[in-house]
Amino acid sequence: MPGRYDPLEDLPPPKGTPAPDPEAARQQWLAALAYAGPLCLLAIFARRKTPFLRWHAQQGFVLLFLEALAFALVIIVQATIGRIPVLGLLVEIVLKLAVFVLFLLLSVIGFVKALAGEEFRFPVIDEYAERVPIHD
Repeated sequence: MPGRYDPLEDLPPPKGTPAPDPEAARQQWLAALAYAGPLCLLAIFARRKTPFLRWHAQQGFVLLFLEALAFALVIIVQATIGRIPVLGLLVEIVLKLAVFVLFLLLSVIGFVKALAGEEFRFPVIDEYAERVPIHD
């Protein structure tokens, strides 16, 4: 219920709880944005990069590159098989939906893991991400 008083809101944090580090939070948000398509460039061109941010920027860039390749493939299929009256339309719709759902799922997983502060590795993508040259 809005407007209802909650006595637990006024309690101080438990003893031993570290104060939130604004730089760590900034790095986590930049790492999460690395999975938001072209916004991965924000993480790549950030001034201060920790290894955590660098890793997510590399992985986000590879994911963006794979997305571009997949949608180029969809355009090729659309221009060739998509010309067949019924079958082409069905193949086109299924392929577009599969590509969209796959990359949306991968982006959401990476976004959530980066915000949680985890250095999550996608099984195949991480091999290529290590080759992306991102420097300080």
